Amino acid sequence: MFHIPENAKLTEEHWQKVMVHPVIGSSIVKKYMHYPVEVSTAILEHHERCNGNGSPRHIDDNRCSVNGQILILAESIAGIIKKEKELQGALMVLKISFSNYPSLPLNAFKNIIDLNSYMVAEIMRISHKTRLEIR
Repeated sequence: MFHIPENAKLTEEHWQKVMVHPVIGSSIVKKYMHYPVEVSTAILEHHERCNGNGSPRHIDDNRCSVNGQILILAESIAGIIKKEKELQGALMVLKISFSNYPSLPLNAFKNIIDLNSYMVAEIMRISHKTRLEIR
């Protein structure tokens, strides 16, 4: 397994491994696992970017599958949350660089965060109101 230390500067060899791992992962899933072809396609696309500057195929979000778009965003969120420790921080980072991410899953993620924030606020309001009524 290939592992890069968190704060390490990537060598040319490391960059080559980073660039090729979507192809290797997709090939392994396609050849040896019994998943639908959409899974191996999403794995292949998970380092693509909306503007076509990703890798390995340099395709934009119009040519990227919906599953690939979801995996692109999911991997980015996981990396951001690892640093930010909260979903609101992840959403802020994604909003700042929104043009790099597919709009369909990004909007869905934003809606989930907004709904979650609303639900937490509503639970807090009801809880506070209930405590006042009990006294």
